[in-house]
Amino acid sequence: MSSLVYVEPETELLARLKHVAPFAALRTEDMLTLLAAARPAVATPGTLLPAVGPAGKVLHVVLEGSVCLMRSLPKGQRCLIDICDAPCLIGEVALFDDLSIPAEAEVLHRAIVIELPADVVRRCLRNSPAAQLRMLGYMSARLKRLIAQITTL
Repeated sequence: MSSLVYVEPETELLARLKHVAPFAALRTEDMLTLLAAARPAVATPGTLLPAVGPAGKVLHVVLEGSVCLMRSLPKGQRCLIDICDAPCLIGEVALFDDLSIPAEAEVLHRAIVIELPADVVRRCLRNSPAAQLRMLGYMSARLKRLIAQITTL
């Protein structure tokens, strides 16, 4: 049975967040704010990460494992969007608009995931132009990878 089990924040686990773009560029004060709001969890294969679709409520940071992003189509089929290996961000696009993302994120391999409230992430990013640039770089790299996938279809 698949599940998402929230665990107590561990110093080592949260410290790993500092090494994920764009968080490496955050000031210490903003990093502490982010860590205080973090909800670490362990997810087994088949688990759907909660609240990926709703407009910009949560950012998931996958520290270990793999996650498959899919979209449900009108006739019930599911379309593969991307397979994301750790470390990766899930839901980063929805941080910057009020639109929902019609996608699901399913854990493929046991994963360690940190949920971050989007409003806290946005607040921390506002304070750090360097972190903003790292986020743009991350999103640009993902877009390039997706374009490369599309051109091979």
